[in-house]
Amino acid sequence: MGLSQLEEKKAVGSGYWFLYRYDPRLKEAGKSPLVLDSKEPTEDFQEFLMGEVRYSRLTRTFPENAKSLFAIAEMDVKARYAFYKKMAAEQPKAAEPQPKKSHAGAKPQRSRNGFFEFIGVFAALRDINFSRV
Repeated sequence: MGLSQLEEKKAVGSGYWFLYRYDPRLKEAGKSPLVLDSKEPTEDFQEFLMGEVRYSRLTRTFPENAKSLFAIAEMDVKARYAFYKKMAAEQPKAAEPQPKKSHAGAKPQRSRNGFFEFIGVFAALRDINFSRV
């Protein structure tokens, strides 16, 4: 437990965690409310995973599955960082007054924030053999 800060630094450096701040008051000032404090990941993501018992054990239990899952996770890290970076760079739009609507019978709307672009990652999970689980 004495090395927890070092592990946190590795997690941020590899992209496992991102450091960011969100302050909605910045939107009123015409600035992006999301501030991304993390720099682009520079450390090896899979090396960080191997330092975590929960992931390194997966390589011993299901080595063929672990390799493909780690590759998918690394792609997700890169995509999430690009998405957060884009969100932090966007300037907020002027708030438009929304007309009051009745919510009775309203259909939920899909968000168009970019996450649907990464649906291919989940499609890749179909090809993994989980029969040993």
